[in-house]
Amino acid sequence: MARPGPAFETQNRESYRYLTRAFELGRNANDIRVMGWASAYLPSVCAFLGYPDEEIFYEKKAIEISKILKSEHFLFIQAMASIGYANWSKGDTIKALETGNDLLEFGKAKK
Repeated sequence: MARPGPAFETQNRESYRYLTRAFELGRNANDIRVMGWASAYLPSVCAFLGYPDEEIFYEKKAIEISKILKSEHFLFIQAMASIGYANWSKGDTIKALETGNDLLEFGKAKK
């Protein structure tokens, strides 16, 4: 997959810096909501920057927190969309499709 230019990479590095800082602030304040939202956006940023270990960590953390904060449906949706993008960007279309199917099932259950 062709990657966008340097400006996009700079934006992702800034996003990574802000989101990881937000995650740490949330952890230090014991604020699971802040940690959840930062974790929901980090997998796609980590995938773009080539940080697979962190990508997996934040994927798991985002899903874990979304199960605790059940009333915040968009947290789960954003986490799954970010995970789907991360899988797609790595060329893992099977996992990306599975993530999309999970999102569809989630949406059907919330009707």
